Amino acid sequence: MRHILIALLCVSTLAFAQAVKTGTVTAEKLTIRARPGLHFESLGTYHQGDKLEIVSTSGEWYEVALKGDFTGWVPAEALNEKGEVTAASCPLYCGPGVVFTIFHRIKRGTVLQVSDRRAVNWRQVKIPDGCTAWVSAAYVQLDQEKKVEKKNDEPDLVAVAETTAIAAATARLNEGEKRIREEENKAEAAEKKAAEAEAKRRQYEAAAAKAEADAKTAKAAAEEAQNRMVEQEMKLAEKMRNDAAKKLEAEQKKLEEERIANEKKLAEEKKKAEEERIANEKRLAEEKRKAEEAKKAADIEAAKVAAEKARLAEIEEQRKQAEAKAREEEIKFAKAEENAKLAAAKAAEASKLAAEKAVEEEAKRVKLEEQRKLAEEKLQEEDARRMKLEEQAKEAAEKAAEAEKVLKEAQEKTEELEAKAEALALAAKEDADAKAAEEKAAAEVKAAEEKAAAEKAAQAKAEEEARVAAEKAAKEKADAEQGFVTYSGYIYPLGKYATSATSYVICFMDKSGRPKPICCLASRNFSLDGWKPNVKVSVRGRVAKPKGWTLSLMDVVSVVREKE
Repeated sequence: MRHILIALLCVSTLAFAQAVKTGTVTAEKLTIRARPGLHFESLGTYHQGDKLEIVSTSGEWYEVALKGDFTGWVPAEALNEKGEVTAASCPLYCGPGVVFTIFHRIKRGTVLQVSDRRAVNWRQVKIPDGCTAWVSAAYVQLDQEKKVEKKNDEPDLVAVAETTAIAAATARLNEGEKRIREEENKAEAAEKKAAEAEAKRRQYEAAAAKAEADAKTAKAAAEEAQNRMVEQEMKLAEKMRNDAAKKLEAEQKKLEEERIANEKKLAEEKKKAEEERIANEKRLAEEKRKAEEAKKAADIEAAKVAAEKARLAEIEEQRKQAEAKAREEEIKFAKAEENAKLAAAKAAEASKLAAEKAVEEEAKRVKLEEQRKLAEEKLQEEDARRMKLEEQAKEAAEKAAEAEKVLKEAQEKTEELEAKAEALALAAKEDADAKAAEEKAAAEVKAAEEKAAAEKAAQAKAEEEARVAAEKAAKEKADAEQGFVTYSGYIYPLGKYATSATSYVICFMDKSGRPKPICCLASRNFSLDGWKPNVKVSVRGRVAKPKGWTLSLMDVVSVVREKE
């Protein structure tokens, strides 16, 4: 349609003298846009006074012919080494990427001037002839149209008809150009999406290839690192286990020796403490017996001292009575002497008898005095004896206190020995706990080794699953390239709904556990009768959509039972 309109325009241009629109830039700088809109990319600028050739209008925008050193970007794969366009229709972009706007299309065979500025998979080129762009109409002043000269003032009916025809053709041409631009926009959008999809596909393929290579490299490195790590961990675990076993054996031996020595020492100390306790008890009993005997002797001596004191008191009383009697006698003697003096004259014999009697009384007094002195000496002896007995009793009490102190010390030593025995028992318990801890550590080392082995097995399993998944992905990719499709599900017979083309359908289970059909199945090389609905399988084959069918039909080439 576009070519027809362009041909019509060329014919009209050759047949009629059409007016040419030009304009002048009024702004100091006028931005050139790829499309009529401020959000489109800038291709450059015009300056005040620049002349423009206006191709078409769209609202407040003029489409102008690009002339000058303007550049654009084309895919590198669309050019050969000479800069010649090899693609059927090469889009010209505003920038190096499919995200930029296409503002022109270049025909195959056009030779472009490639600049030194490049990007990955893109080349910057000088725009070819025939490129257009858009500027704001507000900053362009239209020049007066050039008119065909007339020889006279008579109306030229043919020219009027031609002008009318040209105007009509131009209107139709503009309308057609508008529709063409719309179609071109749609085509450009589609091509842009296709290019984006192609770029994404290439990116995905490159990323997949790189990921596959990286996965292989990483897998090999991971396997090597894992093997080294597992080997090192096994060696370390073996060394730790041997060291722990040796240490545990040495500790057990040392603890056993210490336990035996402690038991012997404890038995000796218990025996010695028991002997000391028995000796202390015997000594204490002897001291108590001696103290009791000393106390009894002291009590007897005290009773004797008390009796002697009573006797001495009685003697003292007698002495006092004798002294009183002697004083009485002296008084009597004095009286008698006085009487004698008074009665000296009465009789010498009476005087002699009286003198003799006085001597006798004096002898009695001297004797009583001697008896008193003897009694005092005896009393002093009894006091000394009593003091001696008191000292002996005090000494016996001190011995008893000392014996109690010894007994207390023996009890304290016994308690100390019992505490030592408890400490030794606690140490033995701690040794047993340490032994249990060593056994637990050995068990933990063993568990760590088992865990490492389990992790290695799990990693091997994961690697195997990854390998299976990679093989499955590679197989699915190869199938996709060959046109094969793989579905996973359960095979159900169609029963009375079977047709000559198919008798089975493969289904998946929805969340409620109900089967939902995927596609119908047909097989020319083998039978599908042996597969039960409760067995999950993977079917592989080519899929087609028969006319008028709701489901697709697969020509099955293989059926494999899946692991549940």
